[in-house]
Amino acid sequence: MTADNIVVLDNLFDPEQCMQLYNNVLDQPIWWHGRRSRLDDDGEYPFWGRRFDPRFLPDPIPALVSSIRTRAVAAGFEALATHDIYRVEGTADVVGGGGYPHSDHTSPEAMSLLYFANCDWDPSWSGETKFFDTQGEEILRAVLPRPGRGVLFPSRMVHCASPTSRTFKGLRISLSFIFLPAEVDERPPTERWHPGATVTLSPQIELVEPLVETDVSYVYVVSGDAVLAKLELQGGAGGTGNSLYQVLRATSRSLKNNVEQLMAATGLTHEQLVACLMALENKGIIEAP
Repeated sequence: MTADNIVVLDNLFDPEQCMQLYNNVLDQPIWWHGRRSRLDDDGEYPFWGRRFDPRFLPDPIPALVSSIRTRAVAAGFEALATHDIYRVEGTADVVGGGGYPHSDHTSPEAMSLLYFANCDWDPSWSGETKFFDTQGEEILRAVLPRPGRGVLFPSRMVHCASPTSRTFKGLRISLSFIFLPAEVDERPPTERWHPGATVTLSPQIELVEPLVETDVSYVYVVSGDAVLAKLELQGGAGGTGNSLYQVLRATSRSLKNNVEQLMAATGLTHEQLVACLMALENKGIIEAP
């Protein structure tokens, strides 16, 4: 790995889009504490983070992905136009916080895009991302987190976020995208970030297998390509309030008697909700109170 493998893409988002992303997504109660750069290192200091489901990204992240693909192709990375989004993750570092040297993926075909999401940045705040050689001993390049800036690099490259200075008073926020050819992902469907297996509820309704993210689990009720509802099964950091778990545990009545309350909470029709609840209960995902 050399410094030539690192490509800085400025102005992926204009100032208005940067503010929209911050206000609509990142300045919301989505963060939870306990993320680590290296999952095998219990001694590493945890930080605030959030993983997003690549298939259901909140606006305006899809527009950011489109900008990333366009700019990457223009920079000579044509394969990124067809790569799947393997993972999308947000990181928020407090003053003095930083990451440990790590790589995002082991595949030589995987590419990472680190997007700096703060709406303004003073160089005196530090917080640059450092990229290392293959041995992780020498710094090849350091990139400041300027607004609207992205850094494209091979996912195998070792990198980390530097601590911010004491003059910085907020959160250093970044979004990490990993792009990977679908044929390279050899994990079984049940272990992938978004499982593809579904359970048929009716000719019109399918229940996507639950996507488990630490203390928050979601299921998606879909009809064809349309998402009818995103249901949070268990409350946790970043919860939307659309929690079947919370609603079901709020009363000792039967599932049937909870239908109207659940309809209001989820936006599903009576038929869709009953089918969804029956499938969830039969699979042991939820239990009747």
